[in-house]
Amino acid sequence: YSIEDFNAGRIVRQDIYFSENNRLWKGRNLYQYLVVELPDETNPKNNILLLVPGIGHSAGDMDRIKEELERLKIPGYDVVIAYYPNDQRIDLSGGLLGRTLDFTFEKHYSPDSRAFFIAQSMGGVVSRSLLEGIALYGDDSSQRIVPPYQRAIGHMGIGVPNDGAAIA
Repeated sequence: YSIEDFNAGRIVRQDIYFSENNRLWKGRNLYQYLVVELPDETNPKNNILLLVPGIGHSAGDMDRIKEELERLKIPGYDVVIAYYPNDQRIDLSGGLLGRTLDFTFEKHYSPDSRAFFIAQSMGGVVSRSLLEGIALYGDDSSQRIVPPYQRAIGHMGIGVPNDGAAIA
């Protein structure tokens, strides 16, 4: 929750789930988690339009896209934003995205629900690591996700540095 959230009048949902088994890794007593912003009301029969922002993301980065998608009221879809740790390897953030999506589907949607990814910049690389099966659930390569991610129905990238970034 940031100052932008406060200024925009956003609220934090009360049904926040925390699971020791859903953390990605522990280092120096720190845990990495991914935050998913759900709509105020979810429909368990719906699919998800998953917005994955770029590096240095804030709540406002994907707001215009989210607002437009919500205004369109696309039948059968809920608009969801996933905020991932952007201070670690891409494959680790991709693994965390997959585990968090599975947990979100389990708590709020039906077994038949799927996700369409709309990703910006580094969010496109993170989500692609999940979709292509190169994302990890930990530092051990034996924990690799089996490709492709089973709940994906599509992926659209906006300004994704597929060939790397000059600043990197």
